[in-house]
Amino acid sequence: MEVRLTPAELTSAAMVGVWRRVASLRDNRRDLSTAPDKWAIDIEGAAGECAFAKAVKMYWPMSIGTFKTPDVGDFEVRTRSSHESELIVYQNDRDDAKIVLVTGKDGVYRVRGYILGKDAKNVTYRRTETRNDTPFIRYLVPISKLIQL
Repeated sequence: MEVRLTPAELTSAAMVGVWRRVASLRDNRRDLSTAPDKWAIDIEGAAGECAFAKAVKMYWPMSIGTFKTPDVGDFEVRTRSSHESELIVYQNDRDDAKIVLVTGKDGVYRVRGYILGKDAKNVTYRRTETRNDTPFIRYLVPISKLIQL
């Protein structure tokens, strides 16, 4: 399902993304993303949350620094710019979390589907890499394995 954000929605999402980046810098938080442009990641991530909320007609709380609560309703939203991208699930994601993939950028997004954290943490999807001499585990779930909304 495709979602287009209005200029006002996109502006609100961009501001939330900026606030999140500034809070991360202020608090010296560790980033899970290896992408070089953390500002863009935070802005597009917030826009993906806004797009998902719009698609499912739910309230988007525009939260900042609330890592223990879901992004929209009871969903964790992950945004990727490429429509061919897989859903990224992290080892520390809750097993009972509903993790949804939104793809797109610049105000035009697609809601691709979701999976429970426990189902995503399947050896088939597991990828291990080393970051700062420490093993880092994440799971890359293909779009075809996601539950449609």
